[in-house]
Amino acid sequence: MKKIFVIIMCAFAVTVYAQKYKAGMFVGPNLSFLTVNSDYSFFWSDQYQPGFGFEVGAMGSLKLQEKFSFDHTITFQYLTHRDTKEINFTNEYGTSIFKSNQHIINNRYITLSPQMSYYFIESMFIGTGVNVNLLIYSHSNFKDIENIPRLINTYYKPVNIGIPVLIGYSYDNFFLRFRFDIGISNLLKDSNSFFKEKENTLSLNIGYFFFNE
Repeated sequence: MKKIFVIIMCAFAVTVYAQKYKAGMFVGPNLSFLTVNSDYSFFWSDQYQPGFGFEVGAMGSLKLQEKFSFDHTITFQYLTHRDTKEINFTNEYGTSIFKSNQHIINNRYITLSPQMSYYFIESMFIGTGVNVNLLIYSHSNFKDIENIPRLINTYYKPVNIGIPVLIGYSYDNFFLRFRFDIGISNLLKDSNSFFKEKENTLSLNIGYFFFNE
């Protein structure tokens, strides 16, 4: 009887929470920022120009209380970073080998993000959580001394962590989210590097809940 009672209670709990669960898709543009800083021995920093990209993903939302929900997303992100300062390579004799007037980096991520949202009025919410960014591809138009373009970047970590801060609005099955992802991880694999790179992204998501019980 006790086992039957536990099974009944679990089934009831699943049914109750399923009635508060909704899931959907979203898409939208993003604007990303790559900051490069050195340690104190160099006193050098660089701010890449903001680059436009896009993202698409799936979102699930479980209403916990009247004003709180647990949201979880999986997102494909395409980020672009541009640096327009001139970079000049020279050989050991001081002769110029290659000059670049525009350095472009494209990063592609699968981002997993559990978040907590608070509805401060009926249809508007704010939220935060954690981003786990899985780097699936990174390339650059930067050329090496053999003048080979589109190098695959091998100097970035396969995983980095960020903190999302967002505000959103929902109406029926539609939702709109403005999100700012704060990069807290150094992107570079080399722990002995004099430089540190961090990524911040501003996104606009427009979505629709296909499943809304």
